[in-house]
Amino acid sequence: MRRRRLSLPLALVIAFAAGCTTNTELAQTTKASTPTNAGAENLTLALDSLRKLSEADDYQPAQRTIFYLNQWLSAEPAAAGAWEPDRLIRSLPRALRELPTADPQKPDDQPWIKDLSKLQFHGDDLDEIQYLQQNQWLHDVAEHVRREPPTPRLKPWLKEIEASVGLPEAEQLATAERLLDWTTRNIQLDSLPPMPKEPLATAGTPEAALPSARGEIGPGYGHTPLEILLYGHGDAQERARIFILLCRQVGIDAVMLAFPEEQSTSRRGWLPAALIGGKLYLFDTALGLPIPGAEGKGIATLDQVRKDLAILRQLDVKGVGEYPVTPSDFKQGIWALIDAEPPALSRRMALLSASMPSATKLALATQPSQIEAAMRKSNSIDGVSLWRVPFDALMYRVGREQRAGNDQHLAAQLTLMRFLFQPDRPLLKGRNLHLQGRFENEDRKAGARSLYLQCRKSDREIDALVTNEFYRKMAGIERQLPENPQQREAAIKAISDVARLEKFYATFWLGLTYFEAGRYDAAIEWLGERTVQVSPPSPWTPAARYNLSRCYEQLGKLDLARQWLESDKDSPQRLGNMVRARMLKAETSSE
Repeated sequence: MRRRRLSLPLALVIAFAAGCTTNTELAQTTKASTPTNAGAENLTLALDSLRKLSEADDYQPAQRTIFYLNQWLSAEPAAAGAWEPDRLIRSLPRALRELPTADPQKPDDQPWIKDLSKLQFHGDDLDEIQYLQQNQWLHDVAEHVRREPPTPRLKPWLKEIEASVGLPEAEQLATAERLLDWTTRNIQLDSLPPMPKEPLATAGTPEAALPSARGEIGPGYGHTPLEILLYGHGDAQERARIFILLCRQVGIDAVMLAFPEEQSTSRRGWLPAALIGGKLYLFDTALGLPIPGAEGKGIATLDQVRKDLAILRQLDVKGVGEYPVTPSDFKQGIWALIDAEPPALSRRMALLSASMPSATKLALATQPSQIEAAMRKSNSIDGVSLWRVPFDALMYRVGREQRAGNDQHLAAQLTLMRFLFQPDRPLLKGRNLHLQGRFENEDRKAGARSLYLQCRKSDREIDALVTNEFYRKMAGIERQLPENPQQREAAIKAISDVARLEKFYATFWLGLTYFEAGRYDAAIEWLGERTVQVSPPSPWTPAARYNLSRCYEQLGKLDLARQWLESDKDSPQRLGNMVRARMLKAETSSE
């Protein structure tokens, strides 16, 4: 939330250390309606520039985007109306409400809340472009996923929902399940870090009192949503954020459910729930599955679980573990937490979202008080507030960079990721097209698969980076190395590590593109022989095994699908995989 001023062109590289992709390629050019006035023309030009961010080698498309957005705002009639920040902002802890943001026009820091009403996009702020990029990706994914057919396991139940409640509700439930499925397949599950101890904020120094601002990792805020999408992994709460934000892009209100902690103002996150037909349906991002209803039928609602907690015991797996929620967790009640980053609460994003062409409309803004009213009508929750995780994620980016100054291991990790996702490398460009669903080459331009293939140096080439001086000279690397022997050795190792990691990422993501296209035999080759079976082990092995199971499931080979799930011995998603394996076994037995 502290705004960062740009120094060009260095800012384009630095952005990736903080999780911002200002130079990434967006979707295809917007086909907006023909502008009828200067304001509409400026909006069209802004959206065109936004979608061309990586087509140039400089920051000009981003600058043009901000310029035209501000030109449009200055002529937008709706900007003249009265506006107040959403009242639910007051549900945030004081330390978060008073976090400062640096105004480039004023040297004195002010709380970020004062920035929400401004009718100007910030040309010197990476966060504005990052937020737009993030929502473009979410929109593209959601639009692709919502066109997929519902999972066969849910079809009979969805027919019952359609008959008893209505077709729109059945379609929304099918879409939400598909969005969870995409999230599970594409975001590899990390272990959930423990909640750091949080000292009481002191007057005048609220920022210093926050663990996230000190660079201390906690559940849900290790990455921003853009970073989660870009890097392809996150803990259960980070997965929940992606699911919630994907639901928002298709008009489904979703929240994070949480249990109050005794003798604490914090709340322990449980799982996301989608509000459909006035009921909160439960989707567990740690399991990678919706919570099944009674007798394993359909998707459970929060109301059903509160009335019959035995529903959750269906998720216990003998010899593996029990589902980590018990009746005692409900004694203090349950809260609905709303995901809302500062830009989502701003007046300018609300105006922009409302004015975008319907065919390419991004859900950029949210109104927490309206969501709160809908949540309370469900009669299943005991309280509603903003979720603090989105704010902690923004603060952690700053705190992480500061801590890296004294933590060599963390600094090395950040440097590695910075080089891995440099704007001029094919991995980032491929990932960008991947999230848009643009896998094949188009009009002589490389698609995601072609770019990923460029990232796959042979093992011999990668080894030669370390062992062969002549090869390094031919590759133009040798002359760039430092003269100091220790620094030289470290630099060579870092270059080799980046090349090998880049190959791991590209190989796994190639498999995912074939899954998305329904080419399951090709996906099996990339996920199995080229990911699970390689040495040294790929960091994507857990997700590759899960996706291999899904491939065989799609091919109707349920025994093989179950075996791949059961081969998971230690991943964070093991309980969910065993629950799914049990479902597959039951389906096989019933055939």
